[in-house]
Amino acid sequence: MNKVKAYFTRLPFSLKSAVIVTTVITVLVMLQSYIWVGKIKNKPDFWESDHAIFPIINHVIWLGFAPLIYSMIFNIRAKEIQATRPFNRIGFLIALSVIFTIAHEVVGVLIYNSYVALTHMNDGNFVFNINSGVFGLSKSFFEFWIIYFVLLSFHNQKNIQQIKVKNSLLEADILKAQMSALKNQLHPHFLFNSFNTISALMEENVELAQRMISKLGALLRKILKEADTQFITVKEEIDLAKLYLEVEQIRFDGRLITHFSVDPNAVKIQIPSLILQPAIENAIKHGFYKKTDKCNIYLSVREETDVLVLEVIDNGAGVKNEKDFSFGMGLKNIQERLKRCYGNQFTFYAKPMEEGGFMILIKIQKEALTNEHFSSAN
Repeated sequence: MNKVKAYFTRLPFSLKSAVIVTTVITVLVMLQSYIWVGKIKNKPDFWESDHAIFPIINHVIWLGFAPLIYSMIFNIRAKEIQATRPFNRIGFLIALSVIFTIAHEVVGVLIYNSYVALTHMNDGNFVFNINSGVFGLSKSFFEFWIIYFVLLSFHNQKNIQQIKVKNSLLEADILKAQMSALKNQLHPHFLFNSFNTISALMEENVELAQRMISKLGALLRKILKEADTQFITVKEEIDLAKLYLEVEQIRFDGRLITHFSVDPNAVKIQIPSLILQPAIENAIKHGFYKKTDKCNIYLSVREETDVLVLEVIDNGAGVKNEKDFSFGMGLKNIQERLKRCYGNQFTFYAKPMEEGGFMILIKIQKEALTNEHFSSAN
């Protein structure tokens, strides 16, 4: 039984589909023959005649031949023969059609004669005459070419599907490489800012600089741990943000105050790693812009009806004229990464608020959070 299943796996479609189609065609042919012979020609013994058994024998034989035909036409060696010259391909197919036509007729006669011998049925057609033999060969030759074009159609469809799968995998690899490149842009930018701060502190407060180095080390260890991971949970992203802000709080000596609001339902949702990093840097930049007092940064992650919302707000002076504001590298990085991850299933706002301060708002469609390319990007 396993060998039979293995034999039929050569087909570009399932054995179940092949059996169903063969059965339907057989029933239709038998019904047509019954109407013509049994009713119009008024043969009451139709179901005991060769007209009833022929379609079954005919289509069962072709079903048995189909995997062999497919493998002989589409195997590697056959493709090499057919690819050398167009004439070789036509000649190869014609030779194959003649071989299977004769084989079909021979096997059909053997099965039919065996059936007649077992059932003792004899309606005058037990021995094939020349005319019926010629008609049978012509009919089988025609049926071979029908089967060939059906197999060719499914073969091409199968190849198209395989190409689509390969292209999808290639696109996933390209996306991963692009995401890694964008993510890696953040690291030198972030490190430059951090070391610049430590350098300044070393001249003012060595103990504070040492504390900052310690916090920075903890942050870098966590970043390196997630180095090959394109997506992390909201909780992990918030933990990274907290570590970074602790480093910045040392830098600003207590003038930076942070506020976190994280929806418990959102903590396990995965988002691009370090996606909030440039937003937080931007908030610090604008928060202390033209200010000497304390700066408040509000970081919020929450679920709404059909979106995941990430929000970073500061209470700085903001920008008086929104036209004067332009995206820096960090904000462009956020937008580009979101676009590559979610296509058009996100919105990104970065603008000064009328009451002062600056807001960065990211909304990601929940539908996008379950896409295959998203879940397989890790």
